[in-house]
Amino acid sequence: MNLKQQPLIAEILPGSFALGLLAIAFWKSLGVNAFFNDSQTTTLIFHAGLFILITWILGTFFDAIRNGILEKLMKKMDWDFFFKGEKEKVAQFDNHYYAYYTMGIDFVIAAVFFFVVMLLVHWFWSVPCSMWDIWTVIVAFMFALVFWIDAYTLRGDMARLLDEWRKEEKQA
Repeated sequence: MNLKQQPLIAEILPGSFALGLLAIAFWKSLGVNAFFNDSQTTTLIFHAGLFILITWILGTFFDAIRNGILEKLMKKMDWDFFFKGEKEKVAQFDNHYYAYYTMGIDFVIAAVFFFVVMLLVHWFWSVPCSMWDIWTVIVAFMFALVFWIDAYTLRGDMARLLDEWRKEEKQA
């Protein structure tokens, strides 16, 4: 099985972002810090492995939301370029635009996931909302906004480049 670096990073980082935000938000209120206090090597290795597995699963889930839902709602892109375009242009497109676009959108989805979990926990379980929680949400929102603007800009650049390359191919 050949796993490219870009999908792994695009899946693990947003998952880590969401899980990290949840850990920060609930650090004191739900005793998450007690989970990490055991200093035994075996326990630490187990927790690290579990963290990576959960972040990968979460990140893959976020990427599936992007690919299966959001891409259907946005302006259609000619993704066939990855299969029909010149190898050099495809590599350039993938490394400089698409990889960052998918990662950015996945970060936004991770932040939305975090917001939904925070809302559910505070609303349904009546967990008191602390200043720490409020600041975590504000910081997460600022990150999500920056990633959304970046992804939106990258998607516009990708559409423009795909149109230019399509025109070049027709003229050739």
